[in-house]
Amino acid sequence: MNDALLVSTVSSKGDACKNHWCAGPIKPRQAIEPAGKGTYRMDSTTVLRDQSTRSQISVWMQAVRVRSLIISSVSVFVGGALAYNYGHFDLLRLFLAWLCAVAVQSGTNLTNVHYNYKTRGRGAALDHIDPRGSTVVVEQGLLTSAKVWTGALFAFALGVASGLILISMTSWWLLLVGLAGTIAGYSYAGPPLRLSYFGMGVPTVFIFMGPAMVSGTFYAMAGSVSWGALAASISVGLMAANILHINDIRDLETDVSHHKHTITTLVGRRGAVALLVSSEIVAYVVITSAALAGVLPWAVLFTLVTLLRAIPLARTVSAETTQDGLHIAWVLGVRLHMEFGVVLILSLIAARALNL
Repeated sequence: MNDALLVSTVSSKGDACKNHWCAGPIKPRQAIEPAGKGTYRMDSTTVLRDQSTRSQISVWMQAVRVRSLIISSVSVFVGGALAYNYGHFDLLRLFLAWLCAVAVQSGTNLTNVHYNYKTRGRGAALDHIDPRGSTVVVEQGLLTSAKVWTGALFAFALGVASGLILISMTSWWLLLVGLAGTIAGYSYAGPPLRLSYFGMGVPTVFIFMGPAMVSGTFYAMAGSVSWGALAASISVGLMAANILHINDIRDLETDVSHHKHTITTLVGRRGAVALLVSSEIVAYVVITSAALAGVLPWAVLFTLVTLLRAIPLARTVSAETTQDGLHIAWVLGVRLHMEFGVVLILSLIAARALNL
């Protein structure tokens, strides 16, 4: 899979995106030097000069972490594929569900940038920055914190508007899901809850990238939630949550030093690795059991081919202790989520189209 699709998703630092696509290739003349885990030291004048020629679109794309939106997109499209498999597909409702999901995730990402910058303050901005992260657009003055916050409010408003249109076409029960998702999106990094700072980051991602988005999209078309939709949503949610969980394992020492509480800081590295492997197993067991029970078509068993990615991922997380090594594991986790979701979507569509 093309590395350009790697997602920075729900990074525990908000700006700890370590993939080159986040801000484009790093130019040699920027003379970036490592300055501790997850940070870089560079000449601020050089960076500002190099970044000043960027378009506002590219700056906003970096702030939003636009490629991370593939995670919510996969969840919605799995829900749409399930509805198609059950004979209830509606393209307009799928589009509205997708727009709502990516808008709320965009608002979440921008809220993360805004509050992470406010928490850290400008003092560290030009000394230790990662030019590929999302908060760096504020640290380098490409966007003000106020503009980022305005962008977050706009994204949330777009999500609410598209959600209300979808609700008017379906059921007001979806309002509960939409309100909960919007509140959780803000509260992921925003006060007073700051879920990601109190061990609730991974569970939040699981709930809203899994059952909420997958089953919610299915409900918007079918008017009910099936056991098959619930099973698929659990597996997809676990795959999405594992991306953040690997990120937390990688950033364990940094989180401890910043007094940030994650599941990994609570159970320790060994416990976190065990939890990761267990959640992977559960994801495959749930989707396989659903196929064997007849609540999902047998074609979804093709998702088992992604074990070729899951097994190396588990081995890498178990063996590696360095940030570089665990970053490789994080990349594998991103690919696993993408590949599992795509295979699941295609298998559901094929099962209906070919009457399998």
